[in-house]
Amino acid sequence: MPKSAAESPEHSPFVTNYDKCPSYFLNLISNQINIRAGRLLRREFGLSTTEWRIIGLAGAEPGASQQRAMEVSAVDRSVVSRGIQGLAKRNLIDVRIDPADARRLQLYLTPAGQVIHDRGVALTWVGDEALLRGFSAEERETLIASFHRLIANIPSMELIDGTAKAK
Repeated sequence: MPKSAAESPEHSPFVTNYDKCPSYFLNLISNQINIRAGRLLRREFGLSTTEWRIIGLAGAEPGASQQRAMEVSAVDRSVVSRGIQGLAKRNLIDVRIDPADARRLQLYLTPAGQVIHDRGVALTWVGDEALLRGFSAEERETLIASFHRLIANIPSMELIDGTAKAK
């Protein structure tokens, strides 16, 4: 039991102000988009979010590697590997061994994968337009530039979360 009102949690100087917390807003937006996208992808294409990201990558960067799919998906190797295997089994992507490096896999869309990719991209555009309704072209450019700046700042968080690697 706190000894005084000043010691109670309501008066802590460390209370999060959600109205001014960038990480809260980014998580809220990301979670809401992922929930909606996950439902849509499952309903329309029978895909998980990770599988869609792999298809999207293979469409945008034909021949992209599994490592690149991990970067784009922001998930670990085992999740991406299962996604790749499932998509290959469904004949939506073609997995080839890189002729320059037999340890590296290259991802390509099959004709069936290309159809899903094109339909999915069209749905993504519709979703992005709904999300950015009311934003001017200049505001959209500023938002995207801000996202790039935030992404560039992620490595500086290593000092806080302890993931910095010894050099």
